[in-house]
Amino acid sequence: MSLRVAVAKMHGARNDFVLIDERAPRITDYPSFARWICDRRGGIGADGLLVVLPSQNADARMRIFNADGSEAEMCGNGMRCFARWLYERGGLHRERMTIETAAGPIACAVISDDPLRFMVEVRVSEPTFPQPDGAGGVAVSTGNPHRVHFVEAVEGYDLAGLAGPAPQVNVHIAQVLADHALRVRHFERGVGETPACGTGIAASAAAAIRMGRARSPVRVEVPGGTVDVVWDEHGLVIRGEAAYIFDTEVDAPQAVERAR
Repeated sequence: MSLRVAVAKMHGARNDFVLIDERAPRITDYPSFARWICDRRGGIGADGLLVVLPSQNADARMRIFNADGSEAEMCGNGMRCFARWLYERGGLHRERMTIETAAGPIACAVISDDPLRFMVEVRVSEPTFPQPDGAGGVAVSTGNPHRVHFVEAVEGYDLAGLAGPAPQVNVHIAQVLADHALRVRHFERGVGETPACGTGIAASAAAAIRMGRARSPVRVEVPGGTVDVVWDEHGLVIRGEAAYIFDTEVDAPQAVERAR
């Protein structure tokens, strides 16, 4: 028998996700479910799967699975969607919340609950800059591993070719527009090129600030929209929209079993 599952479809800067509430667990194989539900022909279609879980140390726990079933440590755009779902439908109607992730606890704040422009602020991990490994670009960690390459223009650049030799990291190309503005494209591990990558936006801004190419705050233009990044004494903050698309129910395939 198939398993009927309630899902929500959301996006942050057109980086789209399917979200499921597993605070009462029903699914045992999240990677398989992610591969199926994220398939744009055989499922609903998304860049990733967000799983809502209970937490003993925070308001909720988020697990994020890429479209290929691999698990990521954190996701900035997904976190904004996660926070909106908790605020509107998840029984946590408060402006500030803390979410447990594999990258550590993440503080979120709802700064506008206008349904047409729901805005969330996410404080991501303090950026670190690993030693160069000869692969080029600027290595940055914002909870996830990133490599940022600065280019004259992002349009027409062979991003897939640049990212190919480094499948274990998220690769970004960044164009400096002004002291407080970047234009960025993203190639995410386990997904491919996406309209936006939240932690990658933060990493690109951090790299630009560290190298003296930009100053905080930074407005980052991506194919899916714009996201603002602030680097203050407490770390990196990303601010952007979280858009709701629809709620529905799906019949999961037999390969995704009920929890015993």
